[in-house]
Amino acid sequence: EMVRVWEIPLTVIIVDSPTVSGRAAADEAKAFLTAHNSAGQVLLRRGAVSKTLIDTTNEVGATCLIIGMYQHHWWHRMLTGSNFHEILAHSDVPVLIVPPVKRGC
Repeated sequence: EMVRVWEIPLTVIIVDSPTVSGRAAADEAKAFLTAHNSAGQVLLRRGAVSKTLIDTTNEVGATCLIIGMYQHHWWHRMLTGSNFHEILAHSDVPVLIVPPVKRGC
């Protein structure tokens, strides 16, 4: 909602990997932006997760990197995994981690 109301340009970065296709997530992100009348772009990139996120964040001139989590088990892996530590150690902008939304609360 803040993105639409404050007219903040939003860039959604989806990182494709050899084991997981990001196409469905990119299509979902585009549909979300359209449904909420939000200005923004969706970039589908391929590469190592942490390096690709950091490089793309710098490339687009982002002022903040917001990482949304969709599943609890992925959240736990992210917090304890090397991607999380790489992003925090090498990001030139603040990093905000957003946990999954609990349904029915």
